[in-house]
Amino acid sequence: MLFIAAFCAWTLWHRRTSAYGSLFSFIVPIALVILPVTYRNWTIESDLVFISSNAGVNFYIGNNADYERTVSLRPGVQWETMIAEAENSGHKTAAAQSAFFLGKSLNYIITQPLDYLGLLGKKVFHFWSGPEIKRNQDIYYARQHSRILSLLLWDWHVSIPFGLIGPLSLLGLGLSMRGKWTPPIALLRLYAFVYMASLGLFFPASRYRMPVVPVLIAFAAFAIFQFYLGVRRRAYIRTTVLALPLGGLLVLCNLAEAAPTEKDAQLYFDLGEVHLRKQDYALSARYSRRALELDPKYNYARHNLAVSYFHQERYGESEREALQTLAENPQRTDTRVLLGRIYLATNKPQQAAAHLRYVLERDSESGMAHYYYGRLLYRQGHYAEAATHLQQALSWQPQDFWLHYELGRAFQQAGQAEAALSQYHRALSVERQPEALVAIGAMHLIAGHTAKARTQFLQALELAPDNPEAHVNLALIELENGNHAAAIDRLRQVLARGPSAHAQRLLDEAYRRIETP
Repeated sequence: MLFIAAFCAWTLWHRRTSAYGSLFSFIVPIALVILPVTYRNWTIESDLVFISSNAGVNFYIGNNADYERTVSLRPGVQWETMIAEAENSGHKTAAAQSAFFLGKSLNYIITQPLDYLGLLGKKVFHFWSGPEIKRNQDIYYARQHSRILSLLLWDWHVSIPFGLIGPLSLLGLGLSMRGKWTPPIALLRLYAFVYMASLGLFFPASRYRMPVVPVLIAFAAFAIFQFYLGVRRRAYIRTTVLALPLGGLLVLCNLAEAAPTEKDAQLYFDLGEVHLRKQDYALSARYSRRALELDPKYNYARHNLAVSYFHQERYGESEREALQTLAENPQRTDTRVLLGRIYLATNKPQQAAAHLRYVLERDSESGMAHYYYGRLLYRQGHYAEAATHLQQALSWQPQDFWLHYELGRAFQQAGQAEAALSQYHRALSVERQPEALVAIGAMHLIAGHTAKARTQFLQALELAPDNPEAHVNLALIELENGNHAAAIDRLRQVLARGPSAHAQRLLDEAYRRIETP
């Protein structure tokens, strides 16, 4: 946005007679991209937000008396506390909250101008420094997983690539200002300086610096070309004069060092998060523990550790970590849902209900809380209530087989046969699983449609040949049809594979019928 204003001013200055046509062809395409976003923002909240309401908080992160702390904040309790400050001060809309943080920064700039100038100098130095400054993700860690990056990106005495590109491009920028200011060169130079200024207004980071690198490479190439000309023409004095400032810039731009990867708590948290999503719970727990060793108050890492323990059925350790997570941040509804799941798994229904109800009282749209509370109610025999909560959970996971299946079971137990059958069919449309086929078959069997039921049970056995429920129901059909021997043989096969109370009862009934004339 800053470059748009700078480009318009530059065009008006250099093309007084034909500027308006050029500006029109420049501004209209940009407006066509930005204005739909602005309109979307207006329809959500009646405030003028051109692109993003994060501008205020991002400006505050980079412009305050505690810059080193705010710029290093990561998702967690401290970040949430900072963000909540605007809302707690009575600013409810996103635009108002953005203006709140902007006002805080402007107050700092006005009341502490010398400190602010020093901060600007620090940010300019960071912009031209060789090491890549992380923002949420450590690019140097990626070197371990990419041979190309391991060759093109490193930080040892001289940071590659920016430790070379920065000094060379600065020299090239200076050399380009000696000759005639041709429009293409002047425009590239304008873009480089305006982009640096825009990052200086906020905060420099490697991923934000990347868009200007191609332009800086052009000026770095120009500086190298000047050295080539000096050597070719044997202008050694001129070459030496160029080499001296370049040497100074090389030293200056490579004074800083990249932060050590092995002490980056967020990196280990991210690795734990990745392996949690991959369902590699042991490795996720290992990385989460390492993150907590580096930062014992890393609330998000502790929550992930509790989740990893839960999936390993280490419920005691999971409960301990979840309770500590909640003690550090009582507002975490996801941790309360996790505690609800832990207490469900350990048969503590009252404690599970307390946490799940707490979440639903504060967030009635929480699909996860509705789901697990519905499962709890089903266990307690409150089938109609369970169905209500499971139905509300559909907005959370509309394409989840088990959610539709469990909702069908709740409807069935509540006596709503048509609704149950509908949910079983929807589950089947999501994923063809034997459980849904068996449930549909059982409902047909109850309704007296034996042929339809048999078809469903046979289809279930095509997917899972050893499915005990399908075999037991088929044995029941055979028994009712008087085919006692076939029923007994099928039930014996079920019991040979494992205990089944239902199969044993039906087998006893089959023997009783044979013995009764």
